Amino acid sequence: MVPTAVDGSSGSLTAVYTSVSGSPVHYTLPYKRGCETQSIAQSTDGGRTWVKSKKNPILAEPPAHLQPCGWRDPYLAAWKSMDKALGLEEGTHLYGMISGGLAGQSPTLFLYAVPRNQLDNWQFISPLINLGLNHQLSRWSGDMGQNLEAGTFMTLSDHEGTSRDFIVAGTEGCKTDEAQTTRGPPQRSTEISRAARSQQWMSGDLVVSETRGSKTVEMKYRIGGRLDHGCLYGVNTFWDPVKSQQIAWGWIREEDLPQHLVDRQNWSGLMSLPRELRLLTLRNVTGSISSPLESITSIELSPSSTHPGSHTLRTLGISPATTLKRLRTTAREVSIPSKSAIPNLKSLSSNSTSCNLDVQTCRFELTASISIPQNFIASSSKSINISISHSPTHDLLTTLSFHPSSETLTLYRPDSSSVDPAINSHPETAPHTLFKFSNPNAPEEPTIESYDVKMWLDESVLEVFVNGRTVISTRIYPGRKRIWGAHFWIGDPSHFGQHMNGNEDVKMKENDDDEEEEEEDAGSVKSDKKEDIMADDDDDDDVNIRDDDDLERQVKGKVILTEARAWDGLRADSKIV
Repeated sequence: MVPTAVDGSSGSLTAVYTSVSGSPVHYTLPYKRGCETQSIAQSTDGGRTWVKSKKNPILAEPPAHLQPCGWRDPYLAAWKSMDKALGLEEGTHLYGMISGGLAGQSPTLFLYAVPRNQLDNWQFISPLINLGLNHQLSRWSGDMGQNLEAGTFMTLSDHEGTSRDFIVAGTEGCKTDEAQTTRGPPQRSTEISRAARSQQWMSGDLVVSETRGSKTVEMKYRIGGRLDHGCLYGVNTFWDPVKSQQIAWGWIREEDLPQHLVDRQNWSGLMSLPRELRLLTLRNVTGSISSPLESITSIELSPSSTHPGSHTLRTLGISPATTLKRLRTTAREVSIPSKSAIPNLKSLSSNSTSCNLDVQTCRFELTASISIPQNFIASSSKSINISISHSPTHDLLTTLSFHPSSETLTLYRPDSSSVDPAINSHPETAPHTLFKFSNPNAPEEPTIESYDVKMWLDESVLEVFVNGRTVISTRIYPGRKRIWGAHFWIGDPSHFGQHMNGNEDVKMKENDDDEEEEEEDAGSVKSDKKEDIMADDDDDDDVNIRDDDDLERQVKGKVILTEARAWDGLRADSKIV
């Protein structure tokens, strides 16, 4: 949507959309030209009513010399980087992008130049990306599939003015394995598994070529990753000129319920929370907690000019929009005292209040910051868990589990078989690491980024943001709305409910594991009594680095909950704009 009339004059809105005249349309089927066309409509009353253009369709088919497998979801916006790449006067053109793919070759985005005063005059430039089929550099980047949907472009800048160009798009045709395709029964015979599509982002350089006086542009892939590791899809983005933010909205799909339950609730799918996209910059990075930095294909590295041996790291930042704070207005705020040591599971009891946030409704926001010392990461195979109890006996749980040694987040969903055995409650997973930073006070002892979590639960929808760059959205169906607390603990994520209900076999296993790890931890402390798990604060506020010497002496290698609070009973009728 563009905030002008078709001729560029103010006072109107212009929307561009795809008209479909033949179905089915799918990237796996032979493409029928004319089945997808692009049209425009105009509104003069702020979007309440729309009038279709008499010139529709403004684009009747894809470029004649190309063989597409999809051609839909137009996006139209200004793009200064493209003005510069093509040598056009800044502000005279907008750029249109239509998502799709080249059959048997690559997913792509069809790029058009559009004069600002002729929004119905789309001039084809070239396909913008040419990655080949199922481009995937590593587990950190995800699969770019075979066909793109709802692609958008943007230029994002950090606090110092450094900028990068990004593409966000849904991908169809991702490769699947047996574990992914057997997650649960599909809603209907035409439904595909969630793993076969995903929401991706990529960043790269705009490279211009010229042949016989005609310019083409290709974005060369540099880094990329998944925008969301769960059920979010169909994301659209726009620039908010009031707050100077790039905002993303997406579609929380209804793909985990069998169709008869979807029919019963009489609605399907909903919009996600608004998210802010930004260029996330971390400085003085020396490594990660496990993987070599060069193997993490979702990050860009450049040598630091001020700290030899360290890097400036850049990636896509994904955070909940700041306007969501307005939902807290009438909510009940609860918190845990800061600098609380997170207990091992063996030390918890069914009535324990240690590291427990007293949330009671199925509509809450939770934020937490956790300090993880190096000796825990090096010696422990356990996970750091945040469990939401859906029953007073804690046998029905949603658990966000971070396993530092494998750099993996797992979101375990409650067993919904008592509601309906056909509900998909398979866990969601995402690669995630924490970065290390140079410590000017002790160069040989790098500091570790804190583990920061923000999550929103709204009935069946859970959206989790980790360290402002990893996101998982999912659906949960525990069969009840009451919540019996959010618990922070360390251990095997499958044992919490059994332990709290007195399963002695589980407790004996926990005691054996903890005794072994305590011996390892003691050795780590003896050999490195001066281990500093804190660091001087970086000037950039994009990362939380610990710098409290007293805390280091107090905890001696324990995992510390430095902050945890929740706002319980968020109001759906609160204004967030």
